Amino acid sequence: MSVGFLFTDIDGSTQRWEKAPWQMRRALARHDEILDTAIARHGGRVKDRAGDGVYAVFEEGNPLACALDIQRAMQAENWDYVGGLSLRVGVHALKARLGEAIERANANRAARIMATGWGGQIVVSGEAANLFALPEAASLEDLGLCRLKGVEAPLRLHGLLHASLARQSFPPLRSLAVTHDTIPSPSTPIFGREDDFHRLDAMLGDASARLITILAPAGGGKSRFLIEAARRRASQELVYYVSPGAAGGGEGFVMALAATLRFPLQGGDDPHVQVLRYLRERALLLAVDGFEEPDSDLLQSLLSTCPAVRIMYAKRTPLHAPGERLLRLEGLPCESGAIDVVRASPAYALFAHDRARLGGGVELTAAEAEAFYAICQRLGGSPLALQCTAGWARALDLTTIRERLSSGVAFLADGRVGRGSILREALDGAWAGLSASEKAALGAVAVFERPFRMAEAQSALSVDAAPLLGLEDAGLLERRDGER
Repeated sequence: MSVGFLFTDIDGSTQRWEKAPWQMRRALARHDEILDTAIARHGGRVKDRAGDGVYAVFEEGNPLACALDIQRAMQAENWDYVGGLSLRVGVHALKARLGEAIERANANRAARIMATGWGGQIVVSGEAANLFALPEAASLEDLGLCRLKGVEAPLRLHGLLHASLARQSFPPLRSLAVTHDTIPSPSTPIFGREDDFHRLDAMLGDASARLITILAPAGGGKSRFLIEAARRRASQELVYYVSPGAAGGGEGFVMALAATLRFPLQGGDDPHVQVLRYLRERALLLAVDGFEEPDSDLLQSLLSTCPAVRIMYAKRTPLHAPGERLLRLEGLPCESGAIDVVRASPAYALFAHDRARLGGGVELTAAEAEAFYAICQRLGGSPLALQCTAGWARALDLTTIRERLSSGVAFLADGRVGRGSILREALDGAWAGLSASEKAALGAVAVFERPFRMAEAQSALSVDAAPLLGLEDAGLLERRDGER
């Protein structure tokens, strides 16, 4: 037998008690009459009162219909003598009676659900929405997955709407977080990645896609993309963002993962065993960033022993793990040097944003548009390189930057200008990650000023195919049109 839980609270009552205590005493008495009558009429019973709040249990009847009647009765009353009065109402439910301890835990959930709402709002859990019939002509608004204080898994919450209610729209819920609080808040907008997000959503829609590696070369924007992807997915499922900083840096993936999960490791058992045991029955998505040297054993064990755990991994090169799906991020595009086309391009949007952030103007002449297009082609649309270009644009015009780039990109990595030191670190890291044969191959194919075919590199420069494929995996070569 289903059991429903209903909590109410007067929104902003503290201020009203401070300003008009005698009037509030009268208002509270009338409030209690309204709630007692509605709860009894719909088959519930008042189990507790706390301050201005009421906790009712429904072993029969319908708490959704009761919540709607309560709000309609409250708005029909004249509360002008206390400056207005409105309730927030939360409804939760259990499919069956499971004992006092379980019921108490779910009553606490109902209280947390109520606390997310605003005056005049009815917030309903997914369980209550599934177990009780909607009142006639009522509808549910999906408010997303919300994390509540003290509740580990996010709950799907809904707003109960009816044309008879005075308020039909409310601010975002007062939940702890709709996106999980391990996900960093981005410091910059993201440009030109909607197609990539659609591709990622399609991959995540496939239940067999347990490991998705987001690939981009150094400075290619994979970390920013992963953060945005994690924030978007967090409205649909539980997402944890795992980075070296979670455990203070330098302590390895398993320690960072445990710290992100807030799972206290105990002495004795291997940390890997403890984390795997904890995650075995949990459904969640891990967004992993900053670990270029993966803990392959732990990753494989996660995928093999934790069936409801999925992983998005941002990396310069593939993990080469069984079942891995690859999502390659290309550079931001700019299609031609025409002013209107350049202005509308994602590459210029990022450049203009950083240029304005650094105090520079964003006016674009025909000559600058042509120069920017050439710069973007030279840099392959690299987001970090474009941000470095914005730093130099404070002192040099785009035509001069284009001329400087004709002899190489090294000047962009000057640590004294903009994000140059970050670019230098990224380039050094990419170089350090190459094998000796890949470094030799990169030096050899650098003689090509234009796109080349693999067969040309093999015949003219005696470069083997294997290191060229390694350079492609590292994002230092891009394959287009098959063999080009």
